[in-house]
Amino acid sequence: MMISQAVIAQAATYREAFQAAQPFKHVCIDDFFVGAAAEASLRDFPPFDREFALNEYGEVGGKAVVSDIRGISPFYARLYDYLNSPEFMAAMSAVTGIEDLRGDPTLYGGGTDQGRVSPARQPAAVPEQGVGPVVGRRDRAACQSAPARC
Repeated sequence: MMISQAVIAQAATYREAFQAAQPFKHVCIDDFFVGAAAEASLRDFPPFDREFALNEYGEVGGKAVVSDIRGISPFYARLYDYLNSPEFMAAMSAVTGIEDLRGDPTLYGGGTDQGRVSPARQPAAVPEQGVGPVVGRRDRAACQSAPARC
């Protein structure tokens, strides 16, 4: 398990915060990952690479996106599999109160975002409603609700 046991133990509290949040449903969770997973995700997070920052005009933009998560490192391959696992989906359902979450094995429109300022991750797990984890700083995660992407 990569999620801290404290997160699972406090799922009802996080669920209440998620459901009541405005202007859209969200929750911010400190120490989301266990320490080793948080450290590995920070250690292996890819640096900004101009090759992955080209826009539709061939110009270098402000962020680089790597959509091949498994290719980043062995840890990121395990993390990607975990974020799509029934175990993780069940944990996110407990945290959000949203049933039947499903992973997005294609990461359609997602991947890592290496901004020139700080790294952030795009949603890696989405149900039909468009809800998923956004993993950013090494020890923080948020679940956000957004319109479905078709």
